[in-house]
Amino acid sequence: MLWLGPLLCGLAVTAGMTLALPDLRTLRGVLITFAAGAGTGVLFFAPIAGLESFRERLVTPLAPYSFRIQWYTSIGMALSLGYILASTRHETQDGLFVLAWLLVAFGAMIKTALGILFRRYEQNAV
Repeated sequence: MLWLGPLLCGLAVTAGMTLALPDLRTLRGVLITFAAGAGTGVLFFAPIAGLESFRERLVTPLAPYSFRIQWYTSIGMALSLGYILASTRHETQDGLFVLAWLLVAFGAMIKTALGILFRRYEQNAV
């Protein structure tokens, strides 16, 4: 998963960008778009691969706190989305706007990881 996901993501981004933007149909453009896509793929797939490899060790310490982690993550994401909406409405984007987007992405990653971790644990327990 850790090597195939970024590879396919890099190929998909490269194909999409070279079709959409003809200026990127050079060797340099293809390499840049592939690196950007593969880097994004690593950001998406590395936490999932790490979670899968350390699942047995993570279930026990995280189980008592999983509800709180998900609840606080949801609150943080809601506040961040509210700030993004307000900034967009008032047409002002600043450093906090970027931080809010990063918090939304990080929160989605946390909630996805916890969902995968405990869903698989419940399926194995049954």
